[in-house]
Amino acid sequence: MLEGVVEITAEGRVHRLEAGDCLRFRLWGRSRFRCPGPAPVRYALLVVLP
Repeated sequence: MLEGVVEITAEGRVHRLEAGDCLRFRLWGRSRFRCPGPAPVRYALLVVLP
């Protein structure tokens, strides 16, 4: 996370990330990225193939 707050749902669990946080997970199902606002959010998303 570069700036702001985002909630990421992966594997049925909600993770709240703030600036400086990092989340690593295997995506086997659905995911959701949600900005609870009102401030803007900036984040980096990296995808690594097996």
